[in-house]
Amino acid sequence: MNQRFLVWLMLALILGFYSVYVFTSGGSESVWPVVSGVICAVAACLAFWRSMRERKADRG
Repeated sequence: MNQRFLVWLMLALILGFYSVYVFTSGGSESVWPVVSGVICAVAACLAFWRSMRERKADRG
């Protein structure tokens, strides 16, 4: 099994859980928690997409 697939998958999971934490931890008056949550969510999606590409390349 390709180790890069697991690294990208773990990064996606960590970023995804962090973005959920930011959104559910309660809103403050500032917009920065929302901005950082959106950035982490997008980064989690990209990391998951990259892990699926690595997995497909490993099979092929």
